[in-house]
Amino acid sequence: MVTGWGSVTYFGQRRQAAPGAPAPQQAGTEWVGIDVQTCLDSGQAGSEVGKDAWTVTDAGNGLTEPANLTYNQFPAPQYPIQGYLEPGTCVRGWIIYPIVTGRELTAVRYFPAGASAPVASWNAGGP
Repeated sequence: MVTGWGSVTYFGQRRQAAPGAPAPQQAGTEWVGIDVQTCLDSGQAGSEVGKDAWTVTDAGNGLTEPANLTYNQFPAPQYPIQGYLEPGTCVRGWIIYPIVTGRELTAVRYFPAGASAPVASWNAGGP
């Protein structure tokens, strides 16, 4: 999805995204990952980037933020927890969420800090 400053893209999801990793702390949940990318146009000033701008919604209308921890079993590359995006560059990676086991994701949203509404959203079944 093209924005006024670059683009954001949702490529897809992976269920049971971290086989062998410790289970999420919330009972009845599993690790689910989304593959995303953020790009900054070359004419823009550098910008902070981080996984907290990405949220998912499940079939029970649960809005979930990214996991606060990482394990070696999480898919690579991982999207940065917090970083800096240079003009004319992109960052792509996996973000992991604890989702109720078997509950389908219905939406993915990019909602960065300071925005008054999501910049982009997708049906979670595909981009």
